[in-house]
Amino acid sequence: MNEPGLPVWQQIGDFIIHLVPSFILTGILLPAWKRGLAGGLLFTALALGSSPFLYNLNYNRTQLVATTLGIVLLIVLPILLTGLLS
Repeated sequence: MNEPGLPVWQQIGDFIIHLVPSFILTGILLPAWKRGLAGGLLFTALALGSSPFLYNLNYNRTQLVATTLGIVLLIVLPILLTGLLS
């Protein structure tokens, strides 16, 4: 979070930690660019593997199943479709 009392280096570290999912997706995208089937399998595995983690994380925060499923689908569905269409 952007807290005014934190040092600049800690704010930069917090910013970089939020970029980790983008780095993971980029790391999967690079082999997928040359080998479509392998990339499709990687994207599909990432989507299906992260779904239980995302569900538990969001359910513990909201305690609402419908809201949790909506959030999980919003995050996982584009990755899953990318994997299935590759």
